[in-house]
Amino acid sequence: MSASTKTVQSSDITVTSSAVVRVCWLSPQLVLSFNQFVLGVANAVVGVLAFISTLAGFLFLHFVISIILTLMATLTAYAAAATSAHVDRFFGFLRMPCGSGAILVVAGSMAVGLSPIGEVVGVGSIAWGAVAFLAHFWLKCKGSAVNVPLSAFFGGRAAQENAGPSVSASSMEPKVQWPPPGTTTSASM
Repeated sequence: MSASTKTVQSSDITVTSSAVVRVCWLSPQLVLSFNQFVLGVANAVVGVLAFISTLAGFLFLHFVISIILTLMATLTAYAAAATSAHVDRFFGFLRMPCGSGAILVVAGSMAVGLSPIGEVVGVGSIAWGAVAFLAHFWLKCKGSAVNVPLSAFFGGRAAQENAGPSVSASSMEPKVQWPPPGTTTSASM
C-alpha cells in the first residue's frame, strides 16, 4: 500500500481508495444523527412529563402511550449517540435513515396528543422523520445510507484531545467519509 492509499473499514465492508479521504464534520450522517438524538431526547422528556401527569388523574391510554413513547424515544436517542451490539442486533433498522425516520414519525404521532409541548415536539419529529425518509433515498443513491452514531464523530475527537501519547491519531478518526468513495465530484446523470 502506498502512502496515498487509504483503507476505510466498516463492520462488513472494506473500501480502499487512492483518493484523498476527507472527514467532513458537517456530513449528512452527522446532521441526521444529531437531530435524531435531539428529537429522541425531546420525545423522552415529553413521555416522562406525560407519565408524571397521568399519576394525578389516571388515564390508562395516556399512561400506556407515555411509557411506550419514553422507551421508544430513549432507544432512538441511544442509537443516535452510541454503538451497541444489542441495539444493532435487535434494532438494526435504527442504523438507517429510513428506519430512524419511521420511529420518529411514530414517536411524533404519539407525542402530539399528550400535551401542548408534545404537539410541538411531535410535529417536529414527524417533519424530521419525513426528511430522514428523503435523505435515506438520496444517500442510498450515493452509497452511504447509514446513520453513524455521534460517538464516532465526537467521541474520537474528545479521546484524541484527552489521550496521552500512546493513542495514535489515525485510530481516532471516524469511519465516515464524504463524499463516499466511487463518486465523482461532478454531477453526472
